[in-house]
Amino acid sequence: LEGTWAQKMYGLFAAGAKHSPSFIKSFFFLWRSRPLSVPLDLFTIRTKSIRKKMQRIREHIVKQPLQHEDAVEEEWLSFVAYDFMRVRKLRTPAHLIHGGKDILLNTAQVDKFQKLFSSATLDIISEAGHVPPVEAPGELIKVISKYLATKAL
Repeated sequence: LEGTWAQKMYGLFAAGAKHSPSFIKSFFFLWRSRPLSVPLDLFTIRTKSIRKKMQRIREHIVKQPLQHEDAVEEEWLSFVAYDFMRVRKLRTPAHLIHGGKDILLNTAQVDKFQKLFSSATLDIISEAGHVPPVEAPGELIKVISKYLATKAL
């Protein structure tokens, strides 16, 4: 996201959350879970099924209170301030799966990320967006099964 409006926005909210008194942090927790993620789901989930979109939104709303605020905070901050160059040191086999119609992460970003791994493989599910398990579950199963079959050899 380097240099994008999204990086600036996420950075602003992460810094605000990190340097806020604990009683205000709940506001950031709520903001990320409701006004940000719910409308984003309407645009990022690439499916014509309103039922699937509503199911995903309902999951966000219902499951958010079950998450520990500190864990969500750490994830948020690590997402914004992650040092992607550290990925070069990983030696664990990795397989990246990307939705070809993802409006949050474009293919060029995924290609850059893949190049950081010494041995990462990549599959692009052309008809999926940001949430392949919701948008193309059958295709995702095929991709994962193919990857696991090659690792079992």
